[in-house]
Amino acid sequence: MLKPIQMTLALPFVLLGCFCCNVQAQFPAPEPTEAHEILAAEAGTWDCKVKMFLAGPDQPPAEFTGVENNSLVNGGLHLKVDFQGEFNGKFEGSGLFGFNPKMNKYEGIWGDSSTMAPNMMTGTYDKEKKTLTYTSRVQDEVGNEIPQRQVTTFIDEKTKKMELFVLSKENGEVQTIKIMEMMSTKR
Repeated sequence: MLKPIQMTLALPFVLLGCFCCNVQAQFPAPEPTEAHEILAAEAGTWDCKVKMFLAGPDQPPAEFTGVENNSLVNGGLHLKVDFQGEFNGKFEGSGLFGFNPKMNKYEGIWGDSSTMAPNMMTGTYDKEKKTLTYTSRVQDEVGNEIPQRQVTTFIDEKTKKMELFVLSKENGEVQTIKIMEMMSTKR
């Protein structure tokens, strides 16, 4: 039997439980849709070969390897991405991605050990080309925003290629400059 003080302390938790049950009955949890299958296809452990074109497109790229561990979370609604590699010392990055049905777009946030601010991303999937394309804006060292495009091509169930481009304007024309390519094989 609970003592009066224990009942007083337990009452907020009982009321919260009743409230949550009532809210869940009125607003059932969302279920993954066909759009989430794209995220589900990326779940698993991937061995990655990365090329960085930081010295320019005419110079040999810096190369390194890494491992990407992806898992579905929140009832399959989101993909959690964790990457570990060796580039200029230890490199690590993580993100959370999902599908926003109101915007009919994929959305995510990415942060890694090479940047201070997280990167907000918005994307679309092209079923015919089997590509998931995200756009975003990152800040350079002095605070300038640089538009980026990230294109992941699903070659087959166990192979994908991700390419990262920066977009810059020169003489009024948008130049697309490839800065990274990552080939990944699912274990």
